[in-house]
Order: sequence, then C-alpha cells, then structure tokens
Amino acid sequence: MSAVMTSTWAMAASSAREHRADLAGTGLVLAAAGAVVSLTGVLMESGIRASAEHPGAGMLTALASSFAGTALVVVLMVVTSAVALTLRQRRREIALLRTVGATAEQVRQLVSREVALLAVVAVPVGAVPALGGAHLLTPLLVDAGMVAQGFPLTVSPLPVLVAVAGLVPAALLAGRLATRESLRAAPAETVGLSAIEDHRIGDVRRISAVALAVGGLSAALSPVLVPGTIGAASAASSALLLVGAAACAGPAVVHTVFGRAAALARPGGRPSTRLALTNVHGFSRRLTAVVVPLAAVVAVGTMSSSVDQAMERAAHRQLSDAVGADLVAVPTTTVERADLDRLADDPSVAAVAPLGSLAAQVRSDPDLPDALAWETAGLRVVDPATASDVLDPDVTSGELAALATPGSVALGTDAAFELGASVGDRVAMRVDGQELQATVVALHDRGLGLGQYLVGPATTAAAGAGAPVDTVLVQSRDGRAGEARAAAERDLGASTVVRPAPDWVASTTSPDAAGQRLSSVLLLALLLFVGLGAANAMALSTRNRRDELSVLARTGATRRQLLLMVLSEAVVTAGLAWILGTLAVLPAVLAVTAAMLGAAVPAIPLATYAGLSLAVFLVAVVASLAAAVAITRRAVGTARTRGTPGLAVAH
Repeated sequence: MSAVMTSTWAMAASSAREHRADLAGTGLVLAAAGAVVSLTGVLMESGIRASAEHPGAGMLTALASSFAGTALVVVLMVVTSAVALTLRQRRREIALLRTVGATAEQVRQLVSREVALLAVVAVPVGAVPALGGAHLLTPLLVDAGMVAQGFPLTVSPLPVLVAVAGLVPAALLAGRLATRESLRAAPAETVGLSAIEDHRIGDVRRISAVALAVGGLSAALSPVLVPGTIGAASAASSALLLVGAAACAGPAVVHTVFGRAAALARPGGRPSTRLALTNVHGFSRRLTAVVVPLAAVVAVGTMSSSVDQAMERAAHRQLSDAVGADLVAVPTTTVERADLDRLADDPSVAAVAPLGSLAAQVRSDPDLPDALAWETAGLRVVDPATASDVLDPDVTSGELAALATPGSVALGTDAAFELGASVGDRVAMRVDGQELQATVVALHDRGLGLGQYLVGPATTAAAGAGAPVDTVLVQSRDGRAGEARAAAERDLGASTVVRPAPDWVASTTSPDAAGQRLSSVLLLALLLFVGLGAANAMALSTRNRRDELSVLARTGATRRQLLLMVLSEAVVTAGLAWILGTLAVLPAVLAVTAAMLGAAVPAIPLATYAGLSLAVFLVAVVASLAAAVAITRRAVGTARTRGTPGLAVAH
C-alpha cells in the first residue's frame, strides 16, 4: 500500500512538471488568492486581538469582516474556475490512463495529489509575503481613523494556515468535479471526443443554479422586510448569488446564447466571425470558466461602488432633513456653557443646539466572547431640550426628552434591529472604559445622518466621560443671519467656522478622502485578483487550442484570419460576461437604492461601471491575443514547412 501511494505521488509530481506551462497560471491565481485571504486574516486578527487594549480596533474588525464576506466568496469562485479549466483540457490524457488499466479511483487520486501539490506550494507562496505587505496598509488605516498612530498589526502564522485550510480543499473539490465528465464516459468514447463539448448540466448543477438564482432574487427583495443599511447589505449579496447561479448554469447559458448568435450571423459575414461564434458555441464548458470571473469583475466592482454611493446620498438626505437650523458653527476651542448661553441671548439668534461626540463600544451579542461581542460605535451627544425645528431625529417611538435621564440612549432603527432592542430594553455600553447598562428611551429614523446612538449630557456625566461640544446649530431670526453669524464667531471664538447648514451637511456627508483611499485600495486588490483569474482563464483557454489552430492553419487559414477569429471570440465572450455581470448586479443596485433612498434614481456609479466594463473587454482581448500570437506563429510556420494539409486531433 505504501509503495502504491508513493508511486501515485511520484506520478502526480511528474505530471505537474510535464504540464508546468498550463499549471503556472493557475498556480499564480492560487498564490494571489492566498495573498488576499492572508491579508484579510491579518486585519481580522489584529482587530480581534487588540480590541481589549485599543477600543477603536473594533472598527478594524468591522472593516475586515465586511471585506472578508465578499472577498472569500469571490476568491473561491475564481479558484475553482481556474482549477476546473486547467484539468478539463486534459480529458483525453485521463481517458488514456483508463484505457491502460487505471481505475477511476486511481485517476481521482492522481488528480487530487497533483492539485494538492500545486495548491500546497502556491497558496503559502502568496500568503506569506502578504503578512509583511499588510503593514503597507497601516498609514491608510491611521488616516481613515480605523486605528491610532503606532497601532501594531498582529503578524502570526494563523492567516497563512487559514488560507491553506480554506483554499486547498476548494482546489481539490474543483479538481474532483472537473474529472467527473471523463470518468463517467467509457475510455474509448472519451479518447474520441470531438471538439464539441457537452453543454448539458447534471441535476446537481441545475438544482444549485435554481437555488442560487432564487436566493439572489430573494436577497434583492430583502429591503421590503428589512429597510435601512441592514436590508441594503443583504440586498447587495444578491449580485454574488446571481453570478454563482450563472456559474452553475454556465454551459447551458453559453451554448444557448451563442447558438442563437451563430444562427443569426449573416451568411456573407466574415469567416473569422462566423467561425468564432461556432467555436464559442461548441466550447460551452470551457467558456464558462472564462465568463464567470469576467462577470464577477463587473458585478463586484459595481455593487461595492453602488452601495457606497447610496449610503452617501442617504446620509446627506437624512442629515439635511434633521437639521432645521440655518447656520452651523464648528468651534476650534473649548466651548463653555456660559458661551452658549450668551449666544442664545443674542437678539439675532432664535435658538442654539450644541452637539458633541464620543467614542464608545456596544455589546452586540451577549453570547459571544468579549473579543467579538463589543463593537465600536460613535455616540452623538444632544441636548434633550432641543426643539424639533432645530434638530429633528424623526423619533418613531418613545420621547427624545427622556435623554435627560442619566443612563438613557436613543437608538437608530438600524441599530435597534441589529441589537434586537426596543423602547424599555437595556443596551450594554462601554464609555471611557466604564461599562453601563443604558435604557432605550426612544427610536429614531435618521441614524445614518445623525448617528445610531444618541445620548444626553446627563449620561456622559454619569459615566464620568467628557464630551466637548464640537458643533453648534444656530437658528437665526428672520433676516438676521449675518448678525447671528457674527454673534457666533464672537461668543464661540474668533476662529470658529460658521457656515450655512446645507454647506455643512454636504461637507459632513461627503466621503472622507482617507476612507475612500482605504476602500479603493482594498477593492482594487480584489478586482486585480479577479482580473488575474480571468486573464489566466482566457490565456489557458486559448493556449489549449494549439491543435485546433494547427488544423486550421494546415487547411489554408492565414495567421491574420486565425488572430481575427481569436479576437472575435474574445470580444463576444467578454460581451456575454459583461451582460451577465450587469444583469447580476442590477437587482442589487435597485434594491440598495430602494432600501436607502426609497423611490429615487438608482445609485449607479457610471464612471466606475464604464471603467469596469472596459477592463473586462481589455482583459479578454489582451490575454487571448497574447497567447494566440505565439501559437499561430508556430502553427502557420509548421503548415508552410510541410506544404500540404494534414490531420490533427482537435481539442
């Protein structure tokens, strides 16, 4: 038994060396996947380990958790597509092993060991450098306010182990599934397979496709039951679910779409175009592995940008509706109560409402350990006596005046839903290191603009925490805004910045430059990984058509015609991927807009969408042509040398 296992491992190593050119791209994809997972793990581990000593580290944990959800799904999708495409090109080789006596189980073991060798080497090769590269994000994290200056990122072997433990089994599963088609057919039948692949999908894939499609559409409808940011987050997941459905039903979709396109092609059209449509129609399974990563580029990038845009617009609307004052003063020095009273007594001022802010932590789940249960939150300190025409949080339950009671809090509807709390319940909070049980006295509907947690000065005083006034809303009397502005600058300090409320709202809700840079870097890293997977799929798909292109060259096709055919295939493949990505993300965009903004123009970042669309076509064209140039040069050169058409086995 030991000798057999040793022999199988030796054969796997020999096979990997023999196919190193085809495996190189897939190994690069696995290495990049390891880097993405490892980087996410460093951020997650750093936030969890430091949460006790650095309360603000909870924001880092939240960022890592949000990014990890999308990243892991995309990584697994791309990795499985890459491995499946690599092995599917070797159907005849597998069949030849069967004809010389290899059993199905021996073939599975050989494939599994070859994939395991590749993954076990490639994943750590990408994951280990990511541990050191994570420190490059520290300046961005500091600028975005996620961590304090000097915050140490935790570097341990755990993220690498997680990457290996997650990606190696995924690659092995993809390898097993890719060999099923060859193992189910008779060996002689598989050896003689024509270039036309079987577009039919099995019951498992069919059921999975339907389940994912239903799940995606159901997620898109979640804002009907769960409004606000939670409903929007659930709706955003529909894009990935629908891309997954397309991956499962891919062969049937590709075969049907391009079959109709080939039938509609003009008989007098370019031969290269008609041949390209026929080819992509016949290679439905191979093209699925190419289409899915390209569609994911459009879906993931557009979804992320759309959510950001919708939240920005919703925050602007909520804060604009909440602030009834016409002026907003932002003092740069400490403001005392006497200063506020003096301003309120000015004849040009009708009302004054001071606001403060304070960092805190909220226990989200009493059943989780402390390292995971406490989430970083911002408290907005408001005067409970503030008139609603100056500041209106849109209270839906309870009374804002009850914030005058020490140990009380008003929750935004999103926070209330997440915590499962209502008026009269208690919420565990940590303020300035002191834990308290705050009683919920009101629920309000403008948490995205004002903040999810509103407290009164009495609560912060009872916790022994200072909450200096950082914003003062000033309501001027009719026609005396200029005098009120001068009074605010005089009473709150000469360096106080006083602006019209709309200007202040716009600057407050506009995306923070540092936060945008951080989000853009993380999203770009993910999209580069997906683009790498798509480019590898296109290049591998083209490179494994050497025999087919040789046959065409030896039957009279010129190199220009072959390159035009490959170019046409790349364009139509990218076009299908673009359509699928657009259709997959459209329900998410509409649902997120409805959840955050109600009946409004969909939050579609047109510039981002156009850039991603262009990137899809560029990746497909460049990767396929780069592989085709060398192949066609050799194929045409060989055909000219031989001088007569010949026969070759087409893949």
